[in-house]
Amino acid sequence: MSTKTDEQRVRRMAKRQGISLAKSRDDSSFMLHDDVNGGSWAAQDGGSYGLTLAQCEAWLLQRDPSTGRQTRDWTRIVREAGRIVEGYDTSVTLRQLFYRLVSRELISNTENDYNYLSAKTAEARRQGLFPALVDQTSNIVVPQTFSSPDDARSYLSKSYCRDRTAGQEVSLYLGTEKAGFKAQLWESFGDFGIPILPLGGYASQTYVDGIAEHADRQRRPAVLIYAGDFDGSGEDIYRDFVQRTDCWTEHRQIALTPEQIEEYQLPVLPGKETDTRSKDHALRHGFDSAVQVEMDALDPTVLRGLYQGAIDDFWDDDAYDAAVAAEDADRAVLGGLVDRQAG
Repeated sequence: MSTKTDEQRVRRMAKRQGISLAKSRDDSSFMLHDDVNGGSWAAQDGGSYGLTLAQCEAWLLQRDPSTGRQTRDWTRIVREAGRIVEGYDTSVTLRQLFYRLVSRELISNTENDYNYLSAKTAEARRQGLFPALVDQTSNIVVPQTFSSPDDARSYLSKSYCRDRTAGQEVSLYLGTEKAGFKAQLWESFGDFGIPILPLGGYASQTYVDGIAEHADRQRRPAVLIYAGDFDGSGEDIYRDFVQRTDCWTEHRQIALTPEQIEEYQLPVLPGKETDTRSKDHALRHGFDSAVQVEMDALDPTVLRGLYQGAIDDFWDDDAYDAAVAAEDADRAVLGGLVDRQAG
């Protein structure tokens, strides 16, 4: 295999996996580089180039046989993606959907497949053939308006809410490494009034200080229930957050664990070999090389159950019922004000 057409075909295969193909000017041999997770592959460890085009193709096919095809059956993939979204009883982000499809081995964990999924599902939504996804990055910013004072009083009576954690022995917080899980956690546990802490990576000092101050104002022990990715960075984000907030009587990481990865058959992807934290993380957990597992690949019903199980260890149902009853009584008073004004 040495023709220019063959080289272009292998380059396309590599691109579908997020791999770039570098060619030596000296001897026209090749080297592979992982553009998504970092790391390079050559004829010898620590060397550069030296691979033949045939060796590159064989390596790519072993890594992901599906990319040997020139095209994917995106009609089938989009159909299956729609079934996944409709199976949720909470909102779904494109990223969550992407990793669910990766876990089912329908697509690869590459930027190319992510972009294709985005384009194909957007096209299907425009045609009314695909359910809506959540966009966590964009929203319409408008002021709350009312048509009259009565309208405002009615809005207040319906939206009024007490602190539903009042009377609890501890102050619970639900943390998540992924900011995209904020809406899903709110839909599942918002009625409890438990604060949700989306990090989206390493937390800013302003955010950390605000959380510590909020926990201090509760005048009761603070407990963190947390879920994040299984990789070196995810582990360190959790450590860093707990250390800098320094306000927790107890903190508990409910996901992801090696046992959950095995139990739920989550896809284990190559980690960043250039990151020393990733290497140390892999060694601690018995892996030969850096790995990463995205919490987005976990079934949302399972993740919700993990949070719920941890909440149940601390939650006082009687205190919650009393807080809701007080809220209902206040809302009835507000509703009465609306009725008298209307009369």
